[in-house]
Amino acid sequence: MPKKKASVKKLDITSDYKTVFSSEAGKRVLWDIIRNNYVLDSTFCVSSEHETILREGHRNSALRIMSILQTDEKKLLEQIEEGFNYDREYTDEF
Repeated sequence: MPKKKASVKKLDITSDYKTVFSSEAGKRVLWDIIRNNYVLDSTFCVSSEHETILREGHRNSALRIMSILQTDEKKLLEQIEEGFNYDREYTDEF
């Protein structure tokens, strides 16, 4: 089997991310990733520099997914609103 070029691989991966995260289940998972990986919260931890670094790593992973999905500000705001609505529907956290 011939090897693919790196640029083709990047397009394949991007397409896969968009396929996965465009489904309703994928949107819920993306919201969970955003909410639980410090995208909307500060990563700074007063008591531990190591905890801050760990939180930044979590945040970076979530931002990478959002970057691959080419999430712009308007789309992000819509996802946040949908996510909060989802949380309100299924939990008593808010």
